[in-house]
Amino acid sequence: MHRLALSRRLVLVALIFSVWSAAPRTTLAQSSALSAFVDSLERAGFSGTVLVADTQRTRLVRAMGFADRQRGRRITLDDRWRWASVSKQVTAALVLHEVDAGRLALDTPVVRYLPTFTGSGRERITVRQLLQHSSGLPNMDQGPTDSDGVPRVYRETKAPVGDAAFARVCDGPLAAAPGERFDYNNCDYLVLGAAARVYRTGGHCRAPWSLQGVQVRNVLLPERGLAVIIFANRADVEFGEVWQQTGLMFDALSRAVC
Repeated sequence: MHRLALSRRLVLVALIFSVWSAAPRTTLAQSSALSAFVDSLERAGFSGTVLVADTQRTRLVRAMGFADRQRGRRITLDDRWRWASVSKQVTAALVLHEVDAGRLALDTPVVRYLPTFTGSGRERITVRQLLQHSSGLPNMDQGPTDSDGVPRVYRETKAPVGDAAFARVCDGPLAAAPGERFDYNNCDYLVLGAAARVYRTGGHCRAPWSLQGVQVRNVLLPERGLAVIIFANRADVEFGEVWQQTGLMFDALSRAVC
């Protein structure tokens, strides 16, 4: 089971870096500094998983802390984490692989691949516009919400989440003309995922979308051929912003790269 779970992670990393095979490798000093940093996280009581990989192999993977502190169950490398919007990077990589293979085209209307994706001007929405969040589709974040302000579609459990989103939100009238403006929108990548599934075997996510305090950070460094992924199961972990040169993610990248 452990080997299978690790293999899935390596397949995703290999997919993302398949076009960057000539990137330089991480040095031994960098690996040692990163390992020492992760040791310090564990000593400080961090709960989560850290994965660093390049185009050739996993440089470091570590699970630490508790998945359920009350029951004393520790996090393991076999635990599954919700990737949240990090899944958009994987979806984009899958779509661009299909573009490279000639099975999808960036400036072709997506209706060519999803014949039922019609009405209200959808016939003009291209694959590129979906990738760039400029499709004009209605934004599912602006749909009906629960009392705590969370859009109901994110807590869908009775049907595959993607299908529920299409039926309830993404199938509504366009909010803008395709290509008119940028609007970060989960609907764009649900449609892209459906288009990619025309050519690839894929399942549905049947779990609720509520992240319940889970935080995810995923940084791709193409010039280094490096991926750094950190999951944490507490909402109070201060990941910070890399551009501000502060926080956990900046510290982790400093050890992995500098």
